[in-house]
Amino acid sequence: MSRQNCEVLYAKYNSARRPDCRVTTEICEDANGLFVRKRADAPAREHLERIYRNSLSLRDYYRDIRVIPVEKGEGELRFSYIQGRTLAEQIDVQHFDRERFVAQMNGLLSKVLAVKEQFAVPFEMTEGFEALFGRVELDGVPALNPANIDSLLTNFVENDEGICCIDCEWVCPFPVPVDFIRYRVLLYLYVTQLYTMLNGASEEQMLGWFGFTGRDIATYRHMDDAFQQRVHGEGRKYIYTSQYGKSNWSIDYLEHERQEKQVLEVVNRNKTEQIGNLEPRTRTSET
Repeated sequence: MSRQNCEVLYAKYNSARRPDCRVTTEICEDANGLFVRKRADAPAREHLERIYRNSLSLRDYYRDIRVIPVEKGEGELRFSYIQGRTLAEQIDVQHFDRERFVAQMNGLLSKVLAVKEQFAVPFEMTEGFEALFGRVELDGVPALNPANIDSLLTNFVENDEGICCIDCEWVCPFPVPVDFIRYRVLLYLYVTQLYTMLNGASEEQMLGWFGFTGRDIATYRHMDDAFQQRVHGEGRKYIYTSQYGKSNWSIDYLEHERQEKQVLEVVNRNKTEQIGNLEPRTRTSET
C-alpha cells in the first residue's frame, strides 16, 4: 500500500553520524493511522538496505519476542507504530533498592537475550568481528550469531500482545559475546537515567553488581569505543569537539535519550486525543 500521501509529525536526521550511516526517521500519519518511516540519501542507501536485511534475519530469532514488521519502498523503509511501554520504562527509578534493582534487571536482560537455541554459539574471532570491534581474547565464551548488539531496553516495547523488538539497525552477522550485549544494555541505562538513582555508585561499581570485572569492563569498553568510531567517525568527528575528554565517550547515548524524549513530546502534543497516552518508541533506535 502506498503511503506517499501522509503527514509528517516528526523528523530526525542523524547528523552526528558518518554520512554512510545517516538516516532520516519520521513519524507519519495517513488515513490508516500512524507509522514510522526511515529514509536515506545516496551515501547511506546501503545502510538502509542493511537495516532491512537485519529485520528479516531476526524474524525467527527470539523465543518469546516478535520483531517489528518492515515494508520496503523506493529509498525508504516503513514500520508499524507500536504502542505500549518500553522495558526501560518498567524499571523503578523512584525507589532504589540494590537487591531489587539487580533482580529486576537480570529478569529484563534474560528476556531480551532469550534467543532460539541455534543462535547461541561459542565465541570465535572472525574477520567481520575484528573489522568492527578489534581483536579480543574471549575465545569460547557464550556468544550469539547473529547478534543484535543494540538490544537496549528502550528498543523493546511491551503491550497486550507481548514484547516487540522495534530496532534491527545494528545486527552483526557473526558471533558476538553475550556479555558485551549485557554490558551495553547496563551502560546505556546508567548514563541515561540510573546514575542519578544508584546512591552514588560509579559505572564500574554498578557493572560489578552484575559480575563484570575490571578486565571485562576494559575489554567491552574498547569494543564499544571501536563501534562508536565506526558510526560517528574517527575521534567522533561528527559528534565531538576537542573540548570533550575521555569521560564523555558515552555522550552518544545521552543524545539518543534526549531525542527519544522529543519524539514522545511531539507526538503526545499533536495526537493526544486520537491515540491517548503514548509510551512506545516509534522508530528503530540510534546507537
